[in-house]
Amino acid sequence: MMLHSPFNRPLTTRLLLAAAAATGLTLAAPDAVAGDILAPGTRPMWVAGAIGPTLGISNLTVNQFKLEQEFGYHFSGDSSGPAIGASIGESFGSGFTVLTPGAKFWWDIQIIDDMAIYVSPSAKLGYGGFFGGGTSVSAFNWELAAEGKVVLGDRGMLFFRPVGVDFFADDNGLAVRYDIMLGGGVTL
Repeated sequence: MMLHSPFNRPLTTRLLLAAAAATGLTLAAPDAVAGDILAPGTRPMWVAGAIGPTLGISNLTVNQFKLEQEFGYHFSGDSSGPAIGASIGESFGSGFTVLTPGAKFWWDIQIIDDMAIYVSPSAKLGYGGFFGGGTSVSAFNWELAAEGKVVLGDRGMLFFRPVGVDFFADDNGLAVRYDIMLGGGVTL
């Protein structure tokens, strides 16, 4: 006599039952998993990096590939509200290198209660150095930007900055470029 146990079934039947059980568990628990992963951030500091294109808008700028590193601290003691820090950008391409170190101000606005999803407008003031083609130019640099940000598990961080406008002012006038950045980092 054969017992009617799940372990006495053919291998394919057991695999299908296991897959169905796993799918059921996965479908039953997404809110709990999302709630834990996207719980509001409790850490005030972060370190992040980003990559993306920078597009010359005025005739004094060129299209380039940009890298950016930043460090910030929230005055609130958690991952929301006003923050201040430093940002360094390096852009490469078209025979030039552009360096843009500066002080940066963010305001991380939590858009969904009890979830670490933020909209973050920012402003940066600093130096803009253009190097290449046998010349170098120093300029005053400022950036106005906005990004969407998520803090994952109160430790990781991802962001997308679809709006970033860099301004450079020197004796030659005003130059403008547009940045689109994708980045990530860790909260401390």
